[in-house]
Amino acid sequence: MNRNAQHLPPEKIHAIATEAMTAFYILYCRRKAKSMRQFYGFLPQDVVDLHFHKKGYGDGLWFRVCDGRVFDHRGKTSENSFEMYSPTGLGSIPPNDLYYDPRINA
Repeated sequence: MNRNAQHLPPEKIHAIATEAMTAFYILYCRRKAKSMRQFYGFLPQDVVDLHFHKKGYGDGLWFRVCDGRVFDHRGKTSENSFEMYSPTGLGSIPPNDLYYDPRINA
């Protein structure tokens, strides 16, 4: 269930997931895994929702995949309860953020 569908369309979710996952993989993981799928266990196309704030942790990036599992930007599993994340999924994104879109954050 994508509770943020009214905020982020699937093409935006996939674009953000692709950029974030590719950047982390290229910078830190190419020597540990032969592909992003091998490292993360999923591809950006499998991401159905994004979370930018987690209770007790703060701002960050978490990927919710189609089977309900949640992973942080490093591919580590995280709690999958929707209550652990900002209700809007957008957290506190600063206006100059790379992914800020005034149509979404209006």
